[in-house]
Amino acid sequence: MKKSYLLVGAVILIAALAAVYWFVFAKGTATTGEGPGIRPLSLLKTQSPSLVPTEPPKTPKPIPSGKKEFIVGSSKKTGPQMSSGYFDPFDPKQGQKQIASINIKSDQPVTKVVLTIKTDNKTRDVAMERKEGTDTNGRWEGTWTVDDTYLFTYFLTLKATSSVGTNSFDLALR
Repeated sequence: MKKSYLLVGAVILIAALAAVYWFVFAKGTATTGEGPGIRPLSLLKTQSPSLVPTEPPKTPKPIPSGKKEFIVGSSKKTGPQMSSGYFDPFDPKQGQKQIASINIKSDQPVTKVVLTIKTDNKTRDVAMERKEGTDTNGRWEGTWTVDDTYLFTYFLTLKATSSVGTNSFDLALR
């Protein structure tokens, strides 16, 4: 009785291995015509997907509308420390004014704050001015007219400088 169980088990094991062989290797033969499971290196190179898209997606990702606040933090302890701010509006139309505001504290007076905006086709710098507070604890603001689309690229860098250093952060809005 034990021998028959072993024989049945062996037959099932052989059938399972044959099925695995057929799915893994024989199916490859039918599609490439190159023998059991062999695919030429040139075929692998031409069929591997690119990790970098060659063109932007057809539909842009949605973004929120209106005034949007944000909070930032930095591990860098030298230079001006930016804490919070807002964009108004977050989703401006071409030809519309947009405002960016950032709160900054610093041991030494802040001498320069610049916002760099990268959109679909352009990169521009906007000098920010202190609107409230002091040069060591104030709110800085920049205003510009939107003159490009931001359907696929909408990236900002805020950089604040004082006599003890520069601090910056990047913000991907889309």
